[in-house]
Amino acid sequence: MSMKQTRQSNLGLGDLRKKHRSAFRKHEDALTHGEARNMLEAGNGIHQQLLKKYGASPEKRFDAIRKGQADYVHVHCSDSRSAVSDHESDAHVGMHIRVAGNVIVAEGASADETREAISCVKKGGLVLLTSHTKCGAVAAHTSWEKEGRPDPGNEELSKLLTTVEKTTPEGNLIVQAGRANLLLDGQYLITGHYDWDTGQVSFHNHQSIRPALLLKENMQQYHNECDDGELFQLISNGQRPHTIAVSYHRLPFTSNTIFKAEPGEIFTTTGSEGGMDDCDKASLLYAVEHCGSRQIAMLAPNIRGVEAMFDRWEADIKDMVVGGKRMFVEQLQLGILDFTRYVYDLRAGKLERS
Repeated sequence: MSMKQTRQSNLGLGDLRKKHRSAFRKHEDALTHGEARNMLEAGNGIHQQLLKKYGASPEKRFDAIRKGQADYVHVHCSDSRSAVSDHESDAHVGMHIRVAGNVIVAEGASADETREAISCVKKGGLVLLTSHTKCGAVAAHTSWEKEGRPDPGNEELSKLLTTVEKTTPEGNLIVQAGRANLLLDGQYLITGHYDWDTGQVSFHNHQSIRPALLLKENMQQYHNECDDGELFQLISNGQRPHTIAVSYHRLPFTSNTIFKAEPGEIFTTTGSEGGMDDCDKASLLYAVEHCGSRQIAMLAPNIRGVEAMFDRWEADIKDMVVGGKRMFVEQLQLGILDFTRYVYDLRAGKLERS
């Protein structure tokens, strides 16, 4: 069964997907909070089926990560249109760091997450940094500069806009990596670019390394099987993801794979035990204010301290100030936004609301 067939095999998921696309065309809010949760959980049911089909063990993959035996870490954009680079059938084990604008920062929780993830990659493994076409954060940065860098009314968003590089479409990722002082210990650093108009993925160096070939193949296959003649045309000039996923940085699969999401459905950022830094929070703000996302799904494995970590993420989000107000608190009180906490069972890949 192909990835496309498995994504459409649940009738309820297919109906919700059609509703989401229809609302996108009309520039309306896509789904109710309950419908968004149903869509995520239906997709997770497919993820569980595929784990069984391929005999994949999230628990064994997570143990390899904790023991410093991961094959790769992939640092890429939060954009909901980004191609997914992992699959349940993969032999290689990896982690995924997501932040708007492909930003690699030198300090804060995001930098700590990236450095810790790299330390979990074995010698000879891969550190992959990819950019993509039509990045919303890069476009926002360009507009902000043309307007004379006005105060966006939020400290975190101001920091993200300042950090995003004005670069070629490929992104000046090697420069960013140098500034962030990524400490490699025998791993290969590879940069690449995803063109979601064509589905082509290009790497700029070390492209023959086996994990790199797998990630490239997965991204291109994901694109091709999601391209039904309508989807990429629909999201070509924007995105309206129904959910923002805040995903634990050492999860053995991406949130997109765990939820079996298609392009345009889930905007993703990363969190850790250290909380969420300015760039993480700015990614959330961008998704809510500019993309119309109304559901925040926090996702972490069933490890010790998971509820305390969720508490910290939620507190960090609620502390954000926009235009002198705690915007997220206000929208939660009005019922515009909704939080859902999901604990990922490492034995079966099943999500449980906590």
